[in-house]
Amino acid sequence: MSLAVKEEKNISVVSVGCHLDYSFASTFKDEVLKLVKAGKKNLIIDLSGVNFVDSSGLGALVSVLRAITSEGGDICLCGLKPNIQTMLELTRLNRIFEVYAGVDDAVKNLT
Repeated sequence: MSLAVKEEKNISVVSVGCHLDYSFASTFKDEVLKLVKAGKKNLIIDLSGVNFVDSSGLGALVSVLRAITSEGGDICLCGLKPNIQTMLELTRLNRIFEVYAGVDDAVKNLT
């Protein structure tokens, strides 16, 4: 399980390098919510290292989305593998998350 955060043009890029499932979802959510509480208003969640997301992972993403939008911030996802993109479409979460091909595209759209 890995989670890395880097700053790029006043945007926090959170890279996830494991499954975003029941075993990691609460850790992911807690760590990202710490960023929001620390005043980070723009987040990119880079899922290029994620091969699997379950309902717990989707719930964690939605929790983070709610938290950051309530603080007036913005969040987007990038680097989705086809199976994760399909899951977002099936759950209609692709309608509430902005999704970009990679970090560079996401940075361009958030700045």
